[in-house]
Amino acid sequence: MLDTHSAEVDAFRAVDQAGAQLNAGGSRLPRTAMTSLGRQLRAQSQPRRGLRREEAAVYVGVAPTKFDDWVRRGVMPKPKRQDGVVVWDILRLDSAFDSLPSDGPDERGSAWD
Repeated sequence: MLDTHSAEVDAFRAVDQAGAQLNAGGSRLPRTAMTSLGRQLRAQSQPRRGLRREEAAVYVGVAPTKFDDWVRRGVMPKPKRQDGVVVWDILRLDSAFDSLPSDGPDERGSAWD
């Protein structure tokens, strides 16, 4: 399963380590390394409308194989495809997730009522 939180933490650690190397030894990292780190951080923090399979599974809180099963059974929407790219629309995922049955009282009501 893709762990986006872990990937973000790893990217931030790499930036911290790069800064520590610069401060400790006075040596500089190659500009391409810092550019690559910046690109990776931006990609992870930018809001997106379409999610790849693993990201869509993480978004709804299940393993990719369970997500595949839900798509096959119509619980989750089918993906959009263009030029060989397969993505799931986050708005359709939200709608499908909202339609899942809930345990316990309706979310609009209070358990204390």
